[in-house]
Parts: sequence; C-alpha cells; structure tokens
Amino acid sequence: MSENKNIDLDTMIMNTDISNLDSQTKSKILSLLEYKELQMYYTCALKEVKTKIEVLSTEFNVQYKRNPISSIETRLKSTESIITKLRKKNIPITLKNIKEQLSDIAGIRVICSYIDDIYTIADALLKQDDIVLIEKKDYIVNLIKFQKLKLLREWWGVERDAWHT
Repeated sequence: MSENKNIDLDTMIMNTDISNLDSQTKSKILSLLEYKELQMYYTCALKEVKTKIEVLSTEFNVQYKRNPISSIETRLKSTESIITKLRKKNIPITLKNIKEQLSDIAGIRVICSYIDDIYTIADALLKQDDIVLIEKKDYIVNLIKFQKLKLLREWWGVERDAWHT
C-alpha cells in the first residue's frame, strides 16, 4: 500500500508545474528529485556488483565444479536511517553530505561456506577493470584475533567485567 503512495507522490511531483511555486517549495521538490536520482544510482550500482558476483559464482561452478558462494544479499539504507546517521554525527542533512559523509548507503554481503573462499571471491572481484578498492576491513582476521584474546582471558581466569573497563 505504501508503494502506491510513493508512486502517487512521484507522479504528482513529476506532473507539477513548478514555475508557479515559491522558491522554497521549488527547492524542496528539486532536492527530492535529486535524492530519488541518488537512490536510483545506488540501486543500479548494487545490481551491477551483484551481477558481477553472480557471474563469478557461475565461472567457479563451471571451472572448478563447485560454488563457493552460498548466498548474496544486498541492502540500501533507508531514508530514515540516513537521516538518523547524519543527525547522530551532527552533520547537516544535504545531498552533498549524504554522498560525501556516508560510505554505507549501499551494501552487499556475500556468504561463503569456507573462509578461503571469501578471499578468493574478493581477489577475483578486485581483478576486474572497473572495480576499485577504496577501503578494506578484514573482519575475519579481527574476529580471529578477538576469539584468541577471549580464549587467553578465559585461560588466565580474568573476570570478564574487568576487561570492559
């Protein structure tokens, strides 16, 4: 039902003659249209990268007779979540700030059965001409370090609360 309301709002905006509106209302409508365009950009980027990963999955299936990818999930941060994050960081809510200050508007999670497969898929993806690595966070290495630290804590018999202070 809410999808129909969005479509009606989009249609209404597109069919509105903004030449007769005051400058503040015009500005708000134009900003909304630019935001919708930005959402479309991120949605298309997600589809493109997901397709690349699906092609890699098919290639592995044909070449090695196995599929290292269990599943692929995509997500686009909601408008409410974007606004909340900007407010939390005390950043004014503008399109420029959304583009420049937030790096997690769109995301893809590739789930593999084995840890080595994660690195193999990441390397294969990065070998493509139109993929550029901007930042790398290795949560696997950090998770393993955390688990080792936790085991050491337990072995030493240190109270858990003492480590949180």
